[in-house]
Amino acid sequence: MWRLTGPARFYDRSESAFVYYQVDSGDTHLLSETVFPILKALAEKQRSTTELLDHLCQSDGLGSGVTEEQLVQQLQSLSAAAIVTQD
Repeated sequence: MWRLTGPARFYDRSESAFVYYQVDSGDTHLLSETVFPILKALAEKQRSTTELLDHLCQSDGLGSGVTEEQLVQQLQSLSAAAIVTQD
């Protein structure tokens, strides 16, 4: 199951990037708009990779063109930045 590492705030700049603020650590990240739907979905609840992929494909998120491999790569990048973690 994937989840956010802690409480967060989002600021969508309505551009090609958004600001992600981690409340507990005070860290601020400028992230590409492609990961915004992933983090919004994980802010709602923990999800497995499959659940997350299904959710994103059903919403306006990443659309039906995203593959599981692409999603896992994004999640691994977010994990390396200590934004998400896998239980």
